[in-house]
Amino acid sequence: MRKGTITRAVVLLAAASLAVASAACGDSEGVSKTDYLASARAVCQTGRQSLAEASAAAFAKVPPGQTMSAPEIDSFVRQSVIPTLRDQVRQLRALPPPKGKKGKVEEIYRALEKGLDELEKAPKRLIDGTNPFRDAERLATKYGIGVCATTG
Repeated sequence: MRKGTITRAVVLLAAASLAVASAACGDSEGVSKTDYLASARAVCQTGRQSLAEASAAAFAKVPPGQTMSAPEIDSFVRQSVIPTLRDQVRQLRALPPPKGKKGKVEEIYRALEKGLDELEKAPKRLIDGTNPFRDAERLATKYGIGVCATTG
């Protein structure tokens, strides 16, 4: 696996997390959309930074011109990607969503957790072209949120 492939995969995962966070847009009652999104973006930015640092550390161990082995990929996904994203979901769940939107947000979080469970079973899904977060992205899009990575 090349550095660019893992970097793109990590960006995809961060974008999925940010899309899920942004999916909590809602009513003017309760927590404002602006306040919620500011908090959610902070969670996602911290997670994205952690993943970027873990990726850099993992690639620092790979000799120039070589790629990560399957066991190295497995270790990276299990020790860095999955715990970081599970922590992000935990933190996002702790944020109060705008009033009346909890059910929609929970549905998206469950889809994201399902994707994490799939990734845990098959870490190679991070780089093999499949998208274990497809349902979470579909739900976020259906809810009216586009790709949000550029806003974080």
